[in-house]
Amino acid sequence: MYLLEMAAIGGDNLAPTGGLYNSYLHRRGELDLTLETINGLADRCQQYTGKILGIFLEMTALAGDIDQALQTGRHLGPDERAELRRKVARRNTLSLQAEQLYLDAVLDGQDLLAEEQLRLFTEGVEQERERARAAVEAGLRRPALL
Repeated sequence: MYLLEMAAIGGDNLAPTGGLYNSYLHRRGELDLTLETINGLADRCQQYTGKILGIFLEMTALAGDIDQALQTGRHLGPDERAELRRKVARRNTLSLQAEQLYLDAVLDGQDLLAEEQLRLFTEGVEQERERARAAVEAGLRRPALL
């Protein structure tokens, strides 16, 4: 990956569209998740997904409006420019709401897990990262810049 692409990824909104707890659910056996915890994670994910999709749909519509307004083939007047700025400001507000929703949802999901489960999960993710890094380095035949 190139530096500019990495910077662009970091500039994107952090909130995913769903699947917040998939990593926990994929490790349900090793984390010894109960059916109650699994159902709690699923319910929270469903609630999050419904809310985040509403935010992202509005952001997408605004992005389309902004892009279309910039492609008129003419200079925009003061009122049109002010409207574009209002739409950008609204997108910024929605982006903040999305990231706050994401943060709250992740923390809420973590609250369903015991400290030991969180520790085991983190260890498992680190092991996966190391295996992935080793596979990339083996394929490249040199150290990976991941």
